Amino acid sequence: MKHVLVFFLFLFTLNSCWTIHFTKGDFPPQDYEFSQWHHTGIAGLIEYSPSVNIEEVCFETKGNWEAVKTQTGFIQNLARILTGLGFWWTPQEVSLQCGEFYSLKEN
Repeated sequence: MKHVLVFFLFLFTLNSCWTIHFTKGDFPPQDYEFSQWHHTGIAGLIEYSPSVNIEEVCFETKGNWEAVKTQTGFIQNLARILTGLGFWWTPQEVSLQCGEFYSLKEN
């Protein structure tokens, strides 16, 4: 019986993985320069951690970004299962790639 339960928990963690890319270019980058976990709960209605501030992360480019990725992967789902907080806590990984700084010059 234990093996069946572990098997279904493993299938659950694989089934609930997702990734969303927001890009300004043609393709999302392979590597992101900033990544951290973001914590939400109750089906995403409550944020337990503050949102990622793009202005702070990309301060060298004055807040200009190239790509943002939010993801709930195997590791995040495994953490949900091991803590038993499934519905109440949903960790996500937020990754950010800053863009180049563009200055508008007056002619």
